[in-house]
Amino acid sequence: SINFKNKNKKEIIREFEVEKWGKLYSKFSNVKNFTLNDIINEEIQNNNLLPSFTSSHGLQLTSGLYNFEQHLRIYNDTLSKHVDEACSLVELGAGYGSKIFNLSFMKSFKNLNLYAGEYTPAGCKLINLISKNLNKYITVDLFDFSHPHKTNLKIPENSIIFSSYALHYTKNLKPDFINFFLKLKPKAIIFFEPCYELFDSKSLHELLCKKYMLMNDYTLNIFSVIDHGCKKNNLKLKIQKNIIGSNPLLP
Repeated sequence: SINFKNKNKKEIIREFEVEKWGKLYSKFSNVKNFTLNDIINEEIQNNNLLPSFTSSHGLQLTSGLYNFEQHLRIYNDTLSKHVDEACSLVELGAGYGSKIFNLSFMKSFKNLNLYAGEYTPAGCKLINLISKNLNKYITVDLFDFSHPHKTNLKIPENSIIFSSYALHYTKNLKPDFINFFLKLKPKAIIFFEPCYELFDSKSLHELLCKKYMLMNDYTLNIFSVIDHGCKKNNLKLKIQKNIIGSNPLLP
């Protein structure tokens, strides 16, 4: 038998508010001096070799830290192409800020203002705690992809907006999803997300990816909603498939 996981609000809160970001906040809120790497290493917990995937090497065994660094390299390479004349770097579904904080120390982004929207209160508190410890200012507020218009996060025009492994938790994106972003008048929007509709059923690996997303009740219509919104509003859309995945079934 196959047990399907229902990624409803209660399940997401349990996983991130309680078990992940909540535990990290509880531990580091009582630590006077810590680095961002201390929190990242605590989240990853060990450097045991685990299955992962890259488009260049296929399936391989790599450490969690190596995977994280490779993701950052790809994010930097991709986002930095849009830095000219941008005013801010914005991460939505930011978790505890591990990606946006690391990017902010890179040359391309050092002069950009930072904004983070996060679904969980614990994630927001942890971002603020890290911000204070690093002496690096960031504007933080709650953000829900299911109801993006309800956020109090004031994202300025001409921002670079990105998400990473966050959008796929939003079940059945609404057709007007793209309208929220259009009103922000961004410089660019980049989603580093697994897209069910882009997996090829003729490939064994990609067929397994589709099955994995179904079993975990992840979002199935990311591509079609964004593609429709871009065509409707005459926007440019560029897609790169299956670049990397620390989880080999979720590239």
